[in-house]
Amino acid sequence: MEFSLKAPCQERREDLLKAISQKHNLQRDDFVVLLVGDLEDHVHSFLQDSTFYYYSSVVEPGVALTLSAQTKLWVPSFKTSRRQWVEEEILPSADEALKYEVDEVCALGEAVAGYSLSINSNNSCYQYLVDYLKTFAGKSVFIPLELMSATQRVILGKIQSLIGGSLNLIDCSSIIKSMRMTKSSYEIDRLFRAIEVTNNTHGAVARAVKPGVYEKEIAAVVEYVFTSSGATAAFPTIVGSGYNGTILHYNSGKSELKAGDLVVVDCGARYDYYCADITRTYPVSGKFTKRQEELYNIVLDVQRLVAEHAKPGVWLNNAQDPANSLQHIALEYLKSKSLDKYFVHGIGHHLGLDVHDVCEKRPLAAHDVITIEPGVYIPEENIGIRIEDNYWIMPDGAICLSESIPKDIDQIIDAMSSQQVEDESDFTEID
Repeated sequence: MEFSLKAPCQERREDLLKAISQKHNLQRDDFVVLLVGDLEDHVHSFLQDSTFYYYSSVVEPGVALTLSAQTKLWVPSFKTSRRQWVEEEILPSADEALKYEVDEVCALGEAVAGYSLSINSNNSCYQYLVDYLKTFAGKSVFIPLELMSATQRVILGKIQSLIGGSLNLIDCSSIIKSMRMTKSSYEIDRLFRAIEVTNNTHGAVARAVKPGVYEKEIAAVVEYVFTSSGATAAFPTIVGSGYNGTILHYNSGKSELKAGDLVVVDCGARYDYYCADITRTYPVSGKFTKRQEELYNIVLDVQRLVAEHAKPGVWLNNAQDPANSLQHIALEYLKSKSLDKYFVHGIGHHLGLDVHDVCEKRPLAAHDVITIEPGVYIPEENIGIRIEDNYWIMPDGAICLSESIPKDIDQIIDAMSSQQVEDESDFTEID
């Protein structure tokens, strides 16, 4: 695989059109693919819909993309200059078409008041796109219906109301999910960069964990390193100490770290839209008790055993063929230690533009990226332990992309005992 610095959006769009044409026995002129981006809400930082980003690399809200004989990017029109209010704006022009590698950048519809679209914007803001879609009356319009957010479904409803129901809408989510599951060299590069940031983050966390510190302070360390590295959080950071570590999605951060407890830190950077998801469990006192060490090593053994079996043809989890699944391997090992009832979640998930990335029901295949995250949660002992790493599935096995992040007991203790000034790389943007 050759690594590229630029997202291969043109290649992805062409592959999508070819797959639809072959699956549905259609000529290129007999159908169009419609993709719509998400809308901003002025409360949260805008994050483009991952499927739209996958085929466009466009991070502006309110845009649309049509793929057929020509690729058209549709951008909203405003009565107020958007550039007075936000950092970026796409305008219909040949330069913008060249930048985004499309045939044409078109106005989405009539201009609306203000500088952004919302679900309450007048339907006429989509009129020019609707006029174009009407030229496909009697033909097929493919949309990723299963993958669309609630906001995107509202946008689709506005478009349908203007058209009057004359379009034959077909869901192409299955094709898109299959494409997104197989990671390109560009995607592996971006995922590894997100993992590098998360590596630096866990290094800072290991030095920060000690009795008297609050969980929310550890979460602040995570946020600081992400921001200083040019990344953002891929999901709300989980820092759960003592009993809180047995709560899978605990994130209130209200408790103080106490000597003798463990603390579960589950975090992941988002870099260029690609996500890491890595968990480590630290002893607050800087060393494990005998019981904690016993359980920790069992969880680590489970992860290594599962990773040895992770390869094409094996399922993450499959109730119809449990013996050929990583979930079954994990449960059987924990059952031999009488701990299976304390493992209450899945062994892993796909990873990519989304933390829980899209996936079709199929066994693992070469160039999938997954997490492997066994855990043991014993509320009556106030013990929660999870170890999570990110793996790249290769034709003959799995490569751990996050192997450099300490996880053996001796490595964890060494990382925590280091009192040296943080290395500059902890807070430097990844180039």
